[in-house]
Amino acid sequence: MKTRAKLKNFTSLDNKSIILRNLSRILDIRIVDLDENEHAITFLYDSTNALEKVKRELTRIGFPICNIQKNDVYSIENKFYPNLQKKSFA
Repeated sequence: MKTRAKLKNFTSLDNKSIILRNLSRILDIRIVDLDENEHAITFLYDSTNALEKVKRELTRIGFPICNIQKNDVYSIENKFYPNLQKKSFA
């Protein structure tokens, strides 16, 4: 899923490098954009566990999420394998 989150206390390039460094350790996500002007991060993830890891880590380093927008239609496999057809086994 693709998610955009507004972050509290995210105001500078130094903050951006801290966030990138800490979130890069979470292997279940992929950071798409980190915009210090809008105080927002956009990232891809596939499980609620990965989202919880991101929320926990951002809070731990002092950048808690204020607002979150999820796009449930968009998943990592759609991003990297756009021609992949889902098969139904009904």
